[in-house]
Amino acid sequence: MKTKRILSIVCCIIILPLLTGCVDIYQHICINKNGEVSMYVHCTISKGILEMANAMGGSSKSLQYDDFTKGIDKGLSEQKELLRNSELGMINTDFEIGSYCKGIIDSNKSYKNTDGRNRTFLPEHKGKKWIIPFDFSGTDLDSKKSKSDEFAYALLSSAKYTLSITKNVVPKITSVSLRKDSGETFTVDFLDTYDSYLIEVPLPLLLDGKIELIIE
Repeated sequence: MKTKRILSIVCCIIILPLLTGCVDIYQHICINKNGEVSMYVHCTISKGILEMANAMGGSSKSLQYDDFTKGIDKGLSEQKELLRNSELGMINTDFEIGSYCKGIIDSNKSYKNTDGRNRTFLPEHKGKKWIIPFDFSGTDLDSKKSKSDEFAYALLSSAKYTLSITKNVVPKITSVSLRKDSGETFTVDFLDTYDSYLIEVPLPLLLDGKIELIIE
C-alpha cells in the first residue's frame, strides 16, 4: 500500500507539467442590450486527462463521461434556479466535457444557500465594489477532499479560474483582491483588454474555505 502511494505521488510529479489547462472554470459578466447584468460560467475538464487517469488506474473499461458532469451539473443547477432567463447545458466536444450556466442576475441582491452561505459565482454589487463569492466546501472540489487523492490534487493545482468582466459593468478597475474567511487578503493581477478586464486566479486559492473575489 505504501509503495503504491509513493508511485502515485511520483506519477503525479512527472505528469504535472502536462496538466496545464486540463481543468477550466471560466466566468463572464456583462450588461446586455436591455441594461441587465448577465452572467455565463462554465466548468470543463480535458477528456485526455480523464483517459490518462483511467489508464493509470489500470482500468480497461471505457469512461462514462456523464459521471464527471453530475457534480458540475448539481452545482451549476443551484445557480440556475436563481437566475432569470437561465439556461443550463452540457459541453461535450472531442477534447473536453463539462457544463455551462447562463442567465440574468440581480446584482444588488445577496444570494444565499439555505445554510446562509453566499452562492458561488453569483456576483454582488456593493457601492463601488463587485464581490464574487466562492465556497466549494463539501463538493468534489473541496481542497480537503482533493488533497487525499494525489492525482486529483495535482490536477487541481494546475487549474485556474478566469473571469472576464466588461467595462460597461466596471468602467475602471483600480484593484482586485482575494479575501479569506479569516480576513487574510491577497492581491490579484488583472489585464485591461480594451472592452473588458481579464482576471485569472489559480484554482487552489479558491478552494480553501470561504473566499471572496473583490473588484474595486
